Amino acid sequence: MTEDEFSEEFVATFRYLHERCIHWRNVFGLYDIDMIIESGETVDGTDLQCYYDHESKTAKITVNEEIDETEPDRLDMLAHHEVAEILLGPLQTLAMARDFNETILEAETHAIINRLWNIHKNNLGRNTFRNKNKYIF
Repeated sequence: MTEDEFSEEFVATFRYLHERCIHWRNVFGLYDIDMIIESGETVDGTDLQCYYDHESKTAKITVNEEIDETEPDRLDMLAHHEVAEILLGPLQTLAMARDFNETILEAETHAIINRLWNIHKNNLGRNTFRNKNKYIF
């Protein structure tokens, strides 16, 4: 499909998500990953879905064509979540190769992603990482 075949609202949402995914890729330093962001149907009907391939170092983020979310903070959180999945992809691949319980792995992955988001939203990283020997309140 071409851009003209989508609603203006979807195109604006897609562009914003694309921008935020690139932002989070840069924040996480995932320069060695070939990341593709495309529109399409997601397998489970979620707004966004990520597929990571460890062998080829590629990732694909699919934006569901039926997405109805337009609030910028929520879209930013969705973009962060999918790119964080890419960040943790190598660990997930390793764990799955060792027959780790998939349910536990998914739960722990999402717990880490939520912690990363909370650090971002609370601006904790700004002070504690730049000033290694002192805390600034």
